Amino acid sequence: MIRKIFFTFLVFFACSQWVNAQRGVGLRFAGDFNYFSHARDYQTVDGWFSNSRLGLFYQAVFKNGGFKAGLNFLYKPKGSGLPLIMRDFRPGMNTSTTAVEFDLRVGPRFWFLTPAIGFVMAYRFGESRWLESYATQHVNRFNVSFPVGCSFDWPTGYGSVGFGVFYNMGITNVDSDPIPGDGIAYDGSKMRTLSFEITNVFASGKQEKKNKPEKPKPLE
Repeated sequence: MIRKIFFTFLVFFACSQWVNAQRGVGLRFAGDFNYFSHARDYQTVDGWFSNSRLGLFYQAVFKNGGFKAGLNFLYKPKGSGLPLIMRDFRPGMNTSTTAVEFDLRVGPRFWFLTPAIGFVMAYRFGESRWLESYATQHVNRFNVSFPVGCSFDWPTGYGSVGFGVFYNMGITNVDSDPIPGDGIAYDGSKMRTLSFEITNVFASGKQEKKNKPEKPKPLE
């Protein structure tokens, strides 16, 4: 009985602390697992590969929801790098990735759970073996995608730590238009990404409720 009361008090205390939502700067480390949609119908490689993602973001969480906005650096060398998050998962693949991206995610908050949607804009500095060896096209440098997922955040003495899972749906083509300027919209292969991320937020202050300014007193 005492243990149940203690556990209930502990959960209530943690939740009440988190209800006093905070804003702060955070670090993000993630593993992205990628593939190209309809790869066999286009010139993109058919198989999964992964890259690491390291980022810095700012978050502002209010009573019922909030947002995160940040910059990330994506990297995967040719061949395999770190176990699991920098490797190719199909024999014969030898992809590489170097890119930066800006992401914005917004959503409601239910205790420790924060479902979110948003958008991601990325620029690829370099990549290799994303297209088949016979490809006559090239890889587009820009990519725009929509992330959908959720994150779990637990309060700490300095901010919070969290874990998130997101599915990024690319909306721009990976491969370029084979006949540019023909006036026909080209629907090529799109990148799909399943991301697992760990975050660590350092709070810079609590979100204060904004009060409406008092009405000016009438002149006598």
